[in-house]
Amino acid sequence: MRTLSQLYLKLAERPDPDVNARAVSASARLLAEELAGVTDVIPGYTTVLVEFDPRVVSRERLAARVAELTSEDARASAPTRTVTLRVVYDGPDLEDLAAAAGLDPAEVAKRHASVRYRAYAAGYTPGFAYLAAVDSTIRMPRRERPRAHVPAGSVGIADDQTGVYPLASPGGWNLIGRTVETVYDPARPRPALIEPGDHVTFTPVANGPRAPAPGPLELLPTEPAYPTFQVHAPGMLDLIVDAGRYLAGRLGFARGGPLDPVSARIANGLVGNQPTAPALEINYLGPTLEVLRACVIAFAGAGVRLRLDGEDAQPYVTTYVQAGQVLTFPPAPEGVRGYLAVAGGIESARFMGSASVDVRGLIGRPLGAGDVLGVAELHLPRAGFEFVPYRRYPRTLQLRLLPGPQYDPGLVAALSAEPLRVQHSDRMGVRLGPVSASGFGVPSEGNPLGAVQLTAGGYPMILLNDRGTMGGYAKPAVVDPRDLPRLAQARDGTLVRLLAPKRGPFSRG
Repeated sequence: MRTLSQLYLKLAERPDPDVNARAVSASARLLAEELAGVTDVIPGYTTVLVEFDPRVVSRERLAARVAELTSEDARASAPTRTVTLRVVYDGPDLEDLAAAAGLDPAEVAKRHASVRYRAYAAGYTPGFAYLAAVDSTIRMPRRERPRAHVPAGSVGIADDQTGVYPLASPGGWNLIGRTVETVYDPARPRPALIEPGDHVTFTPVANGPRAPAPGPLELLPTEPAYPTFQVHAPGMLDLIVDAGRYLAGRLGFARGGPLDPVSARIANGLVGNQPTAPALEINYLGPTLEVLRACVIAFAGAGVRLRLDGEDAQPYVTTYVQAGQVLTFPPAPEGVRGYLAVAGGIESARFMGSASVDVRGLIGRPLGAGDVLGVAELHLPRAGFEFVPYRRYPRTLQLRLLPGPQYDPGLVAALSAEPLRVQHSDRMGVRLGPVSASGFGVPSEGNPLGAVQLTAGGYPMILLNDRGTMGGYAKPAVVDPRDLPRLAQARDGTLVRLLAPKRGPFSRG
């Protein structure tokens, strides 16, 4: 399993256009250099987050290069684009915002459209750009109670920021209008209309159609070369995953990939695939699959059991299955998810180099009834290969912590004072019970995988593969990446003990 580290560099305490230009330019140049071992680069308002493989590139070498690229002397005059969006100012919060500002709605629209905004960062969802700075007379804090549903194309204001929701999603910004243009569509050659470093202007229009909401980009072939399974009934959440989507965090794309990469690699290894070959991640309750051609499969992980024609089948063993047989995956007593690999790997198209489904980003989709899965190539390893896993499910799961971007000994002490119970978990993250400390806001910056984000209400959230790549909560700690696969199998109600780190700040640790 690839164990990644992060390098965090903070250039200034407060947002500033010149500081952000350095961060964006340095990130672009580092990506262009294609330095071996660098797996992601995410510029924030005042920060640069670099994810890397320490087996390939040393922290010291990488830190020295990033310092060179972010220095004032080395700043490149990167070309900038100006994106112009037509906006119908008819949002549900427009009148309230106007009343609070002592203006009429038309004047709010005029002042909002009078500014040439800078795209400081992107990442709440794919294509969501943080634009600043809003005219001081029309600024308004986020809504106390976020909406559960904000339509795609909605234009909002939150303090000195404005932005366009590229996808339908929850949101707490004050909605003042809607765009005519679609700002994100994964089917386009350039999916995100606005990228960090761009400038954006808004043009008021009296009326116009709402920007069409993008549809999911299909990754499964309509006619697989070697049809192997037919889906008779989907499970709760069945996703094609490979290693995940790297070098795309600056645009807001989630990493995706298997939440338990150890189990996924074991399943692929048993059937002779490459460790990162596309496999099927099954969550809680799996699909019903009819075998269309003889093949060799392996199942690894927890959360569900493997059954063949109604009879229990062994996990962690290569199994020969024949056409007409049926695979089912009922719930297991422990764990959350497991992985089905088939010799030859599941056939799938790629988006930005990965076959992994990103549900929030509309890249691929969960399996549905009638889908046919094929294999990418034909080979038939011998059945009966076995792996004996060593994995216990203790009553209290212990997770080692590393210092986070906002490392603070007091906050870390509160996080590690006593076991915390998992309140809810999904592919975005794991929400834990409250602690006796409060988090605070920071200018939007890159979210490391495994970051322990602490809200003002004192609720820790451990961020997983499908997290937003940008966030504004304090992150005093990061879970050791070696422990994330075990966390991915923790069910709601599990007790978790966070173990305090033993070394220094995140940027140097």
